[in-house]
Amino acid sequence: MGEDLSLKALFFRNVEEAGRYAEKAGVLVCLETHGGLTGSARECLDTLARIQSPAIRINYDTANVIYYRGVKPEEDIRLIAGRISHVHLKDKRGGQGVYDFPPLGDGEIDFPMVFRTLWQSGYRGPLSLEIELQEGATAAEEDGALVKTYHYLESILAAAG
Repeated sequence: MGEDLSLKALFFRNVEEAGRYAEKAGVLVCLETHGGLTGSARECLDTLARIQSPAIRINYDTANVIYYRGVKPEEDIRLIAGRISHVHLKDKRGGQGVYDFPPLGDGEIDFPMVFRTLWQSGYRGPLSLEIELQEGATAAEEDGALVKTYHYLESILAAAG
């Protein structure tokens, strides 16, 4: 061993290796927009360019790009839509560093625009909900947030056709 690698170099070495395995297995590995080397679409594209594996893609978290980089997902997602293979739908109130992730539709993200961008890019992959209520939220509050999010998504997806 004896190899002195920085954490960044180690990351790239490991992800490149994971990409080779994933390609052979016919699966995808998604890196989430989550600060560090994947805080925004531009950073994700730079990271993917360095990795150069078709099996390494992006899991785009609509709220994380605000939380970690202060960018608007409605604009940011346009740069990376063709490289996304999973989307975390999460709403956000407040800017960079503000921990406030309400039910979808209660925050500041323009989800109809996000969906238009995804559909126009040909995205038909998985979507998952991520609702992070404040610590101490009751089960009833969590259930209410899920129901509210469901109805919000139902209305905007129905409108999108």
